[in-house]
Amino acid sequence: MNFSELININPVLSSFFGISVLIINYFFSFLLSNKFNLINNKKINFIFFNTSFYFLISSLLLFLILFKVEIFIIKYLFYFIFLCQILFLISNYKNIFIKNINFFSKLDYFLILILFLYTFSQISDADSLDYHLGGVLEIIRSNNFESRVDDWYHFRLIGLGEMINFYGLLFYSLNFGQIFQVLAISNLILILSLFNKDKKLNYLIIFSFPIIISLILSAKHMLIITNCYLLIFSLILLKEKILPKTFLAILILLLAPLGFKYTYLIYSLPLWLLVILNYKNEINIKSFILFSFIIFILIPGSYYLKNFIHYGDPISPFFEFLKNNPNKDLIFFATDLRHSEKIFNFYE
Repeated sequence: MNFSELININPVLSSFFGISVLIINYFFSFLLSNKFNLINNKKINFIFFNTSFYFLISSLLLFLILFKVEIFIIKYLFYFIFLCQILFLISNYKNIFIKNINFFSKLDYFLILILFLYTFSQISDADSLDYHLGGVLEIIRSNNFESRVDDWYHFRLIGLGEMINFYGLLFYSLNFGQIFQVLAISNLILILSLFNKDKKLNYLIIFSFPIIISLILSAKHMLIITNCYLLIFSLILLKEKILPKTFLAILILLLAPLGFKYTYLIYSLPLWLLVILNYKNEINIKSFILFSFIIFILIPGSYYLKNFIHYGDPISPFFEFLKNNPNKDLIFFATDLRHSEKIFNFYE
């Protein structure tokens, strides 16, 4: 992959490539959700496949980078996967129209179009330029993932969210991280529609939070994590019939966020316990714990393995103070993160 061609790509072409990939993945997820009924509610099942597809893709990408697979091999591997998706869609195109995919109203489609146009602007927030997008651009420029021993400490925080941006870069879409936010917002619209049919009120709820629009201008993947937790609450509040495979979906939604940031443990752990308590009569505790461990290894585990191999600290930089010769600047960076984001700061 030519780094100079990538960073100088025409913004319109970048958006076209990104939207095309997103649409293909969208219909692919829809067909999968109709073939595999993990969740009894059709909308929730679709949103689950729509989100978990990217969790699997990003985890696979991080594992490949971790094991020093060449970037050009990774690129053509994902091109092959994408081609298989297109062939699958062509062979099953009738099912797209036979099955009811009309989840959205005309007003929804208009709003989604406006949001897509909004993503054509350049990424401008500091975190995205630093490591959400800047970090994966550095991986492509170096044609490898190398441990950073300089003072670019945020590079250590690269996880599954950054791999979603990397996935877009493989298809020459610099703003794929922004385009991806529209998918997450469309999922929010669907989730709210489960509880309230008043579209205007749902829009009011979504856009009353200024951060939602500001995230479209960034490559931070917070909204997709919101999708995960809201889906779990939706299952509980709607009292949907729990299928045997539903717990697999719940565990993926609970554990995948841990590959984006360590701090999501604050949300995932209480919800994990809530699921056990709420479905204690349907759950085999030993199997639930076993599958939790397996899913953790397969999806967010790549994040912690990367940190352990490259930095000797699975949650770098927070265990730096335990080392024999700790980096004082890195300890200061960890303290700064702890105070700015309230990470593991139990005394304030």
